[in-house]
Amino acid sequence: MDGTTDHETTTTTPNRRRFLAAGAAGATGAAVIGVAGASQADAAAGQALVLGRSNTSGSASTGVSSSSSTPTVAVHNAGSGAAALMTSARSNGFAGGSYSANAYGVSAANYASTSGTGAAIAAGGGQNDGVAASTIHPDRAGVMGLNHTDVVGAGAGVLGAGINIAGMVAYTSTPDDAGIVAINEFGLAVLAHGSSQFNGDVVILGDLYVTGTIYCDNPIQPLPDQLPGPLAPARGESIWSRAKALASRVLSKN
Repeated sequence: MDGTTDHETTTTTPNRRRFLAAGAAGATGAAVIGVAGASQADAAAGQALVLGRSNTSGSASTGVSSSSSTPTVAVHNAGSGAAALMTSARSNGFAGGSYSANAYGVSAANYASTSGTGAAIAAGGGQNDGVAASTIHPDRAGVMGLNHTDVVGAGAGVLGAGINIAGMVAYTSTPDDAGIVAINEFGLAVLAHGSSQFNGDVVILGDLYVTGTIYCDNPIQPLPDQLPGPLAPARGESIWSRAKALASRVLSKN
């Protein structure tokens, strides 16, 4: 620092100091007034985000990244509104993903301490499907549902209900698997209330108990020495084993 600067600093009068202070205060006040009187679309691309205002970046996108072990962005609403609303005119409203094989692309939870009409996720498809899920792994499921209560109740792992349509539809086009596989180690695997129709052969590996009348349009025949391929017991055992292994993955998450 040279002598001129020192001289100016030491010879500044009190009036000048008061003027400079007043000028700084006036600039700060103008900045505050400018924010308070800003339009509803205040911040634009290249500007800082202004809370309490509608911000727009035009055709530019905004990226936020971090290396923290906590969420990069946390949003909380202590009122009755949603924490965040995301919509898109021509693409997905929200896109989430994960590069970890042991994590979820989207994770949702309901933290209520009592039961109610809410859920962790609510999806309404309107004129489209409510939920669309898929996988390409041969040992994984497109949809997995688990209810791990330790008491008997009226709940279920997966519930499908239809009004004037089917409650659930299962389809496969391979002879190496079944459209539906039901397993119960200690009781009923399938309980159907109402008339049942099977368009095809039925194989029962075990006893058959009927409390009504069996009607048959052909005479009863003894079992052939060898059942057809898709109906062979070995094929059924293979399907049962794969289904049980898949179910074990669900149970392991308990």
